[in-house]
Amino acid sequence: RTKEKGRKMADKLKKLGGKVGLTQDLETLSEIKATGFIELYAYFFDLPSRYLPMLREYYTLWEKLRVCCGLQMSKYWRYELNHSTWNQKLDPHPFCGSPDIDAGGEG
Repeated sequence: RTKEKGRKMADKLKKLGGKVGLTQDLETLSEIKATGFIELYAYFFDLPSRYLPMLREYYTLWEKLRVCCGLQMSKYWRYELNHSTWNQKLDPHPFCGSPDIDAGGEG
């Protein structure tokens, strides 16, 4: 979603009596990246700074799982797993073939 759609949704929820303290949209996320996202959440939830390394590790691993597994899988990795169903040839995915999920995502 865009920032504008996020604001409109927040306004709609507020009009219905909901409390909206934080919104998340893809436009902002692409600007602030994972580091900004983590800092934003830590600030919003008033988390002590000692939690930031743990959050960074969690979201780094989550990003690998999100891109390499499930519904949000990268089209490049999907092609590598099942290229017979594609009409076009795609470049290899930069990292999905290397992480060992069971070992914490290290290749």
